[in-house]
Amino acid sequence: MTRFGIDCTEPPSAFQASRLAKAGYTFCCVYVGGPFASAGRHGWPNAAVAAIAPFFTDGFVPLYVGQQHIPGVPRQDTGIMTYEQGKKDGLEADDLTGACGFDATTPLGLDLEAGNYPANPSGVREYVAGWVESVNGAGHPAGLYTDTSTIAHLGSPDLIDWTFGAAWHYTVTQFLAKYPDPQSAAAAVDPASPPPWTMWQFASGGTLAGVDVDLDSAVDSFVMARYTAP
Repeated sequence: MTRFGIDCTEPPSAFQASRLAKAGYTFCCVYVGGPFASAGRHGWPNAAVAAIAPFFTDGFVPLYVGQQHIPGVPRQDTGIMTYEQGKKDGLEADDLTGACGFDATTPLGLDLEAGNYPANPSGVREYVAGWVESVNGAGHPAGLYTDTSTIAHLGSPDLIDWTFGAAWHYTVTQFLAKYPDPQSAAAAVDPASPPPWTMWQFASGGTLAGVDVDLDSAVDSFVMARYTAP
């Protein structure tokens, strides 16, 4: 069964999370931090995750916004794409994930923006390999959240444990107009059907329950993170 969730830059309030849950969205991506995280290097506060945990019954997907080096893109053209930097950032990602309230066995994804891989294929591969080594070494299944072209080059099981493809087939408004109940869209946005991916960001650029969100789906077998720490 396809499961549906959201990702957003800032954490929703408990009231907003309750409305999202009633609308059929059962998991939430959490930005734990990282050098290029919009919400700040240290990510979402632990207390904010605790407040919404009761409403997302399938759990959370921790995401770390790692190095970004996309020439010509302001604030994303300074990242360091090396194996050693990847190892260093992977250790930080593990620490930040724990600080958000998740244990060492939870999935942990690397947010790598489109444009990085074509700008420096070998450097990006080395960076991802170093990041995965540290993250796996800490006990996390390592994921890659990126565009589908980059997944095609880096998403093989020998490098990445799970993949999260960003391929927008809808705006959020279009999706909600066509499928007010997300379960009615299960076949249309099943992440096991396209390439396949573990997760799929299929809609972007809209508001749901007062929150600016992207919409995601996940395969039923994917074990998500549970909030465990006060």
